[in-house]
Amino acid sequence: MKKDWNSKLLVLLIAVVPHTLYSQKAADEYAKMFLESADTVEPCRARDRETYRAVSEIDAMPLRCDSVFIDEPDDFENGRKHFYIGKRLFFDHKNRLRKYRTYKRGYDGGAEYMIFRAYYNENGKLIYLDYDTGTNCEDENAYYALRKNIVVEYDGTYFCGCCEDDAETEEEAEDAKPVKLKEQKTGKPMKYDVDWFNLSSFSDTETLLKVLDIYKYPCYESSVLSEFRAKGYNFADIIDEKEKAGELKKDTINLIGKKTGDNTSKDRTCMIILTYDANRKVQKCDIRKTVIYKHEEIEAEDVTAYYDTAGNLFYIDGLYTKDYENFVFLIKNGTIVRCNYFLNGDTKKMDYNAKEEFSRSFVGKKLVDIPCRNKNHLLDYSTTERLRKLIERLKREYSLKN
Repeated sequence: MKKDWNSKLLVLLIAVVPHTLYSQKAADEYAKMFLESADTVEPCRARDRETYRAVSEIDAMPLRCDSVFIDEPDDFENGRKHFYIGKRLFFDHKNRLRKYRTYKRGYDGGAEYMIFRAYYNENGKLIYLDYDTGTNCEDENAYYALRKNIVVEYDGTYFCGCCEDDAETEEEAEDAKPVKLKEQKTGKPMKYDVDWFNLSSFSDTETLLKVLDIYKYPCYESSVLSEFRAKGYNFADIIDEKEKAGELKKDTINLIGKKTGDNTSKDRTCMIILTYDANRKVQKCDIRKTVIYKHEEIEAEDVTAYYDTAGNLFYIDGLYTKDYENFVFLIKNGTIVRCNYFLNGDTKKMDYNAKEEFSRSFVGKKLVDIPCRNKNHLLDYSTTERLRKLIERLKREYSLKN
């Protein structure tokens, strides 16, 4: 007999300091409503047969369900007292996330809510996403059916309820009728920027699970979208947050030396900060080297590198002042998958579009192949093993500072 994973429902209640207007009864009602309501809210809306069949098969699977319900104060100081957030994650027998549902409601006596449902294939790729959002006045819903990251079907509707209520003429009443959304074109990759929020955290299971490690809720306002793309999207900030919380250990090595030439003698310094997990695996490394002449810094090299659990570089932020270059790369399996930033002496002369095109040219290339003056230095950071050899070499080149 198959095990009924849905009966193994894990409910995690996270307590917060209560606000004077906090209603425990309301929180309990929302939690009960979220946990008892249908997992899919409504049937799959896609008419595409392949998508409909795939979603139906996932709904029929004996999936393990983990549920989380959170009550938290509102961070945006807009008069709302609390957010109530529910999340349900459904895993198959191989522990692969196949379905995700999240429910978010702002409690201020109003009716603001957001519901997102996402379905993933066995490879972790998004195949179906739909959402329903609403306020006291406006409601919006849409769905996406995807195949190989291309949208094969899309439909969405916007309705302004208070516009209909306030309509005084036939023309105003006509304008208040539901309208079709035109955010997405079929046959194209999914457009993640939608109105005031962003859907990129739903793109695949790896991204979604890592986002949930950082944030409570995978929906980002436009005001924080640039920060999300620049740092949050590559998840280096998971390591930073653990470092701030004291969950990771740090070692600091200070080195000093001399640089001679041109009948001058210059002071050299090198500071290495290694951040480890509990198993002494390097998670992050900061190396800053400087050359000082007559109490003035004339050269600097500043590199911060982040590593995955296998010891491979996945994010690097570097600044070299001698052969000037400043860059931020996101790396996967040794290949650059995103260039957040690149600037050197040549790009300073380019216009914005040329700089963007040049940055995109890095994508898909190995570190050894990029048009970067300091690429040989970057290879020293490519794995924790190569990093270890770099540090040993630096210790031989410099003297240990007491």
